[in-house]
Amino acid sequence: MKLLLTTALLALAAMLTLTACGSSQSAEPGSSTSTSASTYAYPTATPRPRATATPRPQAYPTATPRPRATATPRPQAYPTATPRPSATASQVFQQGIDYYNDGLYEMAVEQFTEAIRLDPEYADAYNNRGDAYDKLGEYQLAIEDYDDVIRLDPQYAWASNNRGYAYQRLRMGEEAERDWAKAKELAYPTATPRPRATAVPTATPRPQAYPTATPRPSATDSQVKDAEYAFQLGRTHYDNSFFEVAIEQFTKAISLNPKHA
Repeated sequence: MKLLLTTALLALAAMLTLTACGSSQSAEPGSSTSTSASTYAYPTATPRPRATATPRPQAYPTATPRPRATATPRPQAYPTATPRPSATASQVFQQGIDYYNDGLYEMAVEQFTEAIRLDPEYADAYNNRGDAYDKLGEYQLAIEDYDDVIRLDPQYAWASNNRGYAYQRLRMGEEAERDWAKAKELAYPTATPRPRATAVPTATPRPQAYPTATPRPSATDSQVKDAEYAFQLGRTHYDNSFFEVAIEQFTKAISLNPKHA
């Protein structure tokens, strides 16, 4: 019994000694009470491996990008108009005629010149430009245009006739008479008369209630043509204020064909 008691006292003294040593160590500077306590009270556990988080699927998966469609251009509200074709020589020529008839001779010259540029062999454009130059008093320019007309078309009777007037205004009477004679020859060429058909016998005419007047002697075909030309020439002389020459032509027309009286 005594031995047991002694053993118990020794064990208690040993525990107290151990407790006192532990307290002194915790009071030393730099020491960690929590560390010591954890060393003895809670041994260090082996750390658990951290599980790698599996990524959650996206609520909206990334869509494959759509190919961009090339935009089709909208039709224009006002489509581009087809360009107008350039004016033809005949259209420009007609505009010149309108200007000439309105007395706008300078503008007429411009239009006839443009028509000639578009068609260098436009005889009517040369002739009418000559007429416009004549109205502007540019007689030499008019003669040059009439020369071009005759060069392009030697049978152009009015070109010879008009050039005759330009010569007359320049007091070149001989050249004027020559051109007028040429114009007459071209306008009224001497034609071979056609043979007249044999008349078909008709019924005997009834006696007229009123006797028929004696008919005037009719003019021959050549006289009719000469009279018509003289009459037209007289009108042209009259329009150009050559009244004496006009009277001569009218008188000649009446003498050849009394119907012009």
